[in-house]
Amino acid sequence: SGSPTKEVTVPNLIGKSVSAAKAELESNDLVCGGTTEVDSDKPKGTVVGQSMAKGSVVLEGTSITLEVSNGNGIEVEVKVSVEIHNNSGKKADFVAYLDGKQVATTSAKNGTWNFTVKGKSSKTGQLTITANGN
Repeated sequence: SGSPTKEVTVPNLIGKSVSAAKAELESNDLVCGGTTEVDSDKPKGTVVGQSMAKGSVVLEGTSITLEVSNGNGIEVEVKVSVEIHNNSGKKADFVAYLDGKQVATTSAKNGTWNFTVKGKSSKTGQLTITANGN
């Protein structure tokens, strides 16, 4: 019969660099089965996912695939509702920006402006709304 294989516990690799994660796998008798780049708000090159959860008990030599941030930010979709109260009686132009890029615009006197913001953003994405007109 073959030599008995020992069981090992999968470590937490999330938040580590790829090289640190690979070293951690090797020190636990596990194998890095490759990396996949994914959109993430974490810095480029940071491990953000692993194919087997930490704490899983597996046989030594098991292959673990890493998901690694490409640094592009995450795709966000936010529904925004803005109450517009303009006492001048004239229309004003309102523009919404996500991280400095224009994402929506409207012209209104009073009422509710509903719009959806879609795009890639960092976790600290900033939504800015400007109004001009009198």
